[in-house]
Amino acid sequence: MIQNKNYYKQGKKVIGVTGSSGSGKSYVSKLFEKFGALIIDADKVGHSILENEAKEKILKEFGTVSRKELAAQVFSNKEKLNILNNIMHPLIIDKILNIIKTNNFVVIDAALLFETGLDKYCTETIYVFASYNTILERIIQRDGITREHAMARLKSQSKNIPNVNIIIYNEK
Repeated sequence: MIQNKNYYKQGKKVIGVTGSSGSGKSYVSKLFEKFGALIIDADKVGHSILENEAKEKILKEFGTVSRKELAAQVFSNKEKLNILNNIMHPLIIDKILNIIKTNNFVVIDAALLFETGLDKYCTETIYVFASYNTILERIIQRDGITREHAMARLKSQSKNIPNVNIIIYNEK
């Protein structure tokens, strides 16, 4: 397993960008592309795993692999969310770590950077923050979901600002 303390010796830069859904993590992450960073979007990695490696297990447990149907089941039920996370997170972490091994400058865009332990592999961490109303409106517009679904999604995410190197307030 890769260890953070060895990254500086290896010349690697791994920046973790976190914040709630709709905070602007992807916008901030993409800024690093101009400097040659490879952006790893943990959600996109998860979508790929859902359709491939975890498909059978998820179908057996939840009866669907539709992200919309899964969201309806898990964002209002903490036990189901934990089951889904226990299936998906180890697979997502393994895939991300394999990408990091072969790249020297990586940005991990992950809402659950600290909750999954991915922060341990970062040389720097950034938290992107916006007001609740701004985040809510962004999620509704981006995902085409109801206000209630957006609120349920936000309720399932941590409200605590983790111990990071940089905090960015992204209200616009």
